[in-house]
Amino acid sequence: MKVKTLIFVIIINLIFFVSLEISIKFILNYLGYPSHQTYANIDTHRYNYLTGYYKQSFEKDFVRENGTLGLGSDQYGFSLDGDAKKDRDLTLKDKCTFRTFIFGGSTVEGRHLVNKYDTLSSRLEKKLKNKFENTNIEFEVINTGVSSFNSSQELALYLYKVLYAFKPDHVIFFNGSNDFTISLNNVRKDLRNSHIFQRKFEENFKKSSRNIFYYTDTMLAENLSTYFLFKKVVQKTIKKVSSKKNVNVDLNNAAMQHVNRYFYNINLIALTASSNTNVTVFFQPTLLPEMKNNLSIEETGYLKSMQKLKWNNYPFLDAKQKYYNLIRNEILLFKEKEEIKNNKNFQIADISKIFLNKNKDKKYFSDHVHYLPNSRSELVKSMEYYLIPNITNSIQSRYK
Repeated sequence: MKVKTLIFVIIINLIFFVSLEISIKFILNYLGYPSHQTYANIDTHRYNYLTGYYKQSFEKDFVRENGTLGLGSDQYGFSLDGDAKKDRDLTLKDKCTFRTFIFGGSTVEGRHLVNKYDTLSSRLEKKLKNKFENTNIEFEVINTGVSSFNSSQELALYLYKVLYAFKPDHVIFFNGSNDFTISLNNVRKDLRNSHIFQRKFEENFKKSSRNIFYYTDTMLAENLSTYFLFKKVVQKTIKKVSSKKNVNVDLNNAAMQHVNRYFYNINLIALTASSNTNVTVFFQPTLLPEMKNNLSIEETGYLKSMQKLKWNNYPFLDAKQKYYNLIRNEILLFKEKEEIKNNKNFQIADISKIFLNKNKDKKYFSDHVHYLPNSRSELVKSMEYYLIPNITNSIQSRYK
């Protein structure tokens, strides 16, 4: 009798746990939250030694939760947009091919795409082909963008992979927004020029290899929604209690930490520019409070939805506006440096205000940072203004 009772209790508990697990997983997915331990939705199988994480090789196109296109990848993990082939070999290049790489985060990778030709890279490639259609030059624009990437990851990808192996004629960095997003407060100074996902991956690897308890914790959190939810609740509670003890850092000083990191990387990028590989950096536009009088109804809603968010204990939007103002001023100073003025192979352009006076009847943003097809069209026009003279000079000097 005791055995039957024990088996009955075990079965009831298993049914309860399985039901609880399925319910929690369903609720978390329904609410748009991850149902297992990831790092900002980056699964551990996407670990990359160079940048912390990256797209896997030969991923397939997919449909995002909002019904829009998600791009697959080639053997290098680069997004396949436009007419790009998954089996392309970028270690080879015809002498009449002008190859450009564009680096950035999800705004470069592509969000809210209507098709494979809707990305910045594909649109730019088409512009270049049309502009130089009377030449024998074949233009390629390779999309290396990955969600959440900041300037340090882009620099590493550029230096140790693209510049090393893929024969770029021109490289474009379209960035700035992601270098602000995650506060650097309470991050050790020697670790600040990294991404939080990189630090989390490293921490996780070290813990899981330390002993069976850490390994078990990681295994459970990555596979069981019930355990993952419990762990997150505990972490959030501890973080909330500890954050109350943190001393507020002056907003200007906190934002300047991010500005200084950004320009440290931009300066290194500028040093790589040469007659063989020209470099252009675009400081990107984003949704900011300064635009509030010219936003559509939907865009105003995106702005309002961000008002509750905090950044280093300051309102997120106020902090981001401060960061953008500081970056804009620093760009002006940066361009006045003699080494930058004398570097004919490098340019930096602030295009962050191109939507500032937009018509409020037009919707240019799909959320607080990502663009739509019509705004990508405007962006490429602005980029073209800076790129065409530079690329023309490169072609004239190389193919005369």
